[in-house]
Amino acid sequence: MGNALAFLAYQRLGGDRQAGAQITGRATETIDARTPAGVRALLHERRAWACAVAGVPLDVERSLAAAHRALDEMGGQPQPDWVAWVDRTELQIMAGRCWAELRRPLRAVPALEAALSHYDDSHARDTRRCTPPGSPRPTSRPGNRSRRRP
Repeated sequence: MGNALAFLAYQRLGGDRQAGAQITGRATETIDARTPAGVRALLHERRAWACAVAGVPLDVERSLAAAHRALDEMGGQPQPDWVAWVDRTELQIMAGRCWAELRRPLRAVPALEAALSHYDDSHARDTRRCTPPGSPRPTSRPGNRSRRRP
């Protein structure tokens, strides 16, 4: 139910941004004690983005913090396949995107640079897509792990 509401909210963001943020709020209200940590992280991450698009930085901050807490609680527990890609790097990218959307480069750039440092040169599309305009392309370093995004 929460994921369906989050998808509905994303559709609304193109028109009524406040409604999109409100719907993602309802999506996070579906979280209960049985909700896997990965699902909680995804729903909070999606709320953070919707709040960024709606221009509500305090709710972005709260949602990102809640997503981080959820990831802290994963501890190797089995998660649904549809949240397998949600991890700390993904959350850093989303945090950077949120702060960029809110025109807060001092918060956006470090988050994006930290996340993108995990990608090697074979992921140029991913790094370019997440690099703020006018920023130099992150350089890959030996030992960077290769990541594949769904």
